[in-house]
Amino acid sequence: ELAAAQVRVGRSRLAVTRARREVIPDVDINVRVGHVFPTNSDVAEVILGVPLPVFDRNQGNISRAEAELTLARHDVRRIELDLYSRLATVYREYSNARQQARRYSDRILPNARKSLDLVINGYKQGQVPFIVQLTMQRKYVEVNLAYLESIRQLRESVTVIESQLLATGLHGHREKTR
Repeated sequence: ELAAAQVRVGRSRLAVTRARREVIPDVDINVRVGHVFPTNSDVAEVILGVPLPVFDRNQGNISRAEAELTLARHDVRRIELDLYSRLATVYREYSNARQQARRYSDRILPNARKSLDLVINGYKQGQVPFIVQLTMQRKYVEVNLAYLESIRQLRESVTVIESQLLATGLHGHREKTR
């Protein structure tokens, strides 16, 4: 998107340059060679034509080309801002998923494992009923599944950033997202 907009800026610059140069009129030269039969002579004729732009200095075309250049430049800026906005949204999702995955791996999973171990030991010693151990095992599996879901969301957001927004980077280079 950005590269196409920058190409449009280049074309608009060329159109402005062309419009400014078209102020200088073209010189028309016609050369005619002929034979006059009644006098039996060869004739050469040169016609030189130069339009004189007294009132028209191509100002309309120059203004139009400059307006198109301004529009193309603003379009580049609009696309850059749109890309930054999309990147900010996806990066926020990436950051949230990364924090969530880190929270699960650092705190939630170890605490769930400790709780499960305590319940299993309590069951072995006869202090905890089997249904409590079973419920705790189910909760531990649910926590693991939630952790895996947070990892999936993290990988998905990394993929979106790398594939859609930063294939070549906002400024022509690949940026690291991790």
